[in-house]
Amino acid sequence: MLRCIQHPKLLFSLALMWIVLTLPACSLQEISRQSDALASTGSITGEVVVQGEANAPIYVQLYRRENGVTKLIDKNTVQPNGQYLFAVQPGTYSVATFIDGGDNDIGGAISDNSSVKNDGEYVAGDWATYYGEGQGEPALVVIAADENVEVPRLVIKGPITLRPNIDVMKQLGKNIENIGRVVSLDDAMFSRDFASMGLWRPFDFVEQVGGGLLMLQEYDKDKIPLLFVHGMGGTSAEFAEIVSNIDQQKYQPWVLYYPSGVNLDLVSDYMLEALQQLSHQYQFKQLGIIAHSMGGLMIRSYVMKQQSATPYDLQFVVTINSPLYGMESAANGVKNSPVVIQSWIDVARGSAYIKRVHRWAWPDSIPYHLMFSYLPGEDGDGVVPLNSQLSASLQREATQIHGFEAQHAGILKEAVFLDKLNEILNAF
Repeated sequence: MLRCIQHPKLLFSLALMWIVLTLPACSLQEISRQSDALASTGSITGEVVVQGEANAPIYVQLYRRENGVTKLIDKNTVQPNGQYLFAVQPGTYSVATFIDGGDNDIGGAISDNSSVKNDGEYVAGDWATYYGEGQGEPALVVIAADENVEVPRLVIKGPITLRPNIDVMKQLGKNIENIGRVVSLDDAMFSRDFASMGLWRPFDFVEQVGGGLLMLQEYDKDKIPLLFVHGMGGTSAEFAEIVSNIDQQKYQPWVLYYPSGVNLDLVSDYMLEALQQLSHQYQFKQLGIIAHSMGGLMIRSYVMKQQSATPYDLQFVVTINSPLYGMESAANGVKNSPVVIQSWIDVARGSAYIKRVHRWAWPDSIPYHLMFSYLPGEDGDGVVPLNSQLSASLQREATQIHGFEAQHAGILKEAVFLDKLNEILNAF
C-alpha cells in the first residue's frame, strides 16, 4: 500500500519535489508512466438523433478492440442536446447507442422485448444503432495520443437490423459499476493508503478501488441528495463528522470518491455523467453540493457543464478552503519536479484551467456559500493562501462568505464550522 502523503500541508508544499524523489513505497517510474498516460488521454465525441420522439434515456456504449477481442468498457447517457463524450486512452474503439426501452412512445412502436425503463441495459428489441450498421460490422475508431475524434452522427430508426457477428466481453470499470452503490464511510476503500494511491497512481486506483459516485444510504425519494466532494489526496471519510451532523430526515448523503491525481475536467465529466445516470434511474429533481479544497475548484468546471445538460436543479454549492485561484507552490512543482502529477497542472496558479473557469461567471440562480479559514501567523489555512481562497471576484460571486480560524482539513471537524454549515443547509 502507498504511504506517500499523510499530512495535507505537504500536498501543495514545495517539499513535494523532495517527496517525489524519496518516496519509500512508490515507484517513480510507475508514477511517471501513469501521469504520462493521463497526459495522452484523448476523446471520442458525437451526436445521437432519434427518428421519432424518445421519452426515455438514450445511452451510448464504448467498446475497445484489443488482440481480436471486443470489450464493453464504458457507457454514457446522451445529453439533452444529443451530444456524448468519452475520455479514452490511445487504442481502437467502436460505439453503439440505444434507447432504454420501457413504456415509451418512440415513433409509435416499441418491441414487446424492450428492456425495463431506466435500467440502463440494452436487450434485443430496443431501438438502437451502431457506428457502421449500414455495413453490418462496427466501424473502428483509432485514437492516437491526445487525439480527439468526432464520430459521424448516429441515427436511431428502430431496432438493429444488421446485427454484427462478434462476441463482446463486458468489462466496465469499477468506477462505472459503482455509480449509485451504497457504502459506509468505514469501508476500507476510503483508507489513506487508497487516497494516496489515487493521487500518485490513479490508474491503479481505478482498477483496484474504483471509487465512484456512491450513496451512504439507500435512495429515498423524499430526501434531497447532498453530494460531498473531497480534495487532493483526500478521501470521502474526511466528511464523517459533517455527515453525522446533518439533518438526515431532509438530506441523503452521497460522496464523489475519485483519484485526485487526474485532470479536473476528467473528474467533472465523470461527475456530470454519473449524476445524469442516477437522475434517469431515480428521477431526483434537486441536488446540493459541499466541496472541500481542490474539490471546490473542480466544481466550477462541473457547474459550467451542468447548466445546460441536466434534468435536475442544483439548489446550492458550498466550497470550503478551496484553492479557487490556484497555487504558486503547485506551479513551482510543475516547473521543477522530475515527476508531475496531472492535477497539479490544473491547480497551478495561472493555469489554463484556472483561467477558463474564471472567465465564466457563476450563475445568480445557484446560491453559492464560500467558506474559508486562516491560522494566526499563516497566510491562509496552513495549506491554501487567502488570496486563492478569497479574491475580489469570488467575493462578488458568493451569496455569502463565512470565515473561520481553523486548519485546512481540521475545519471539517470544528464545532463552530459544523453549526454554520447546518444553518446554511437548514435554510434550503
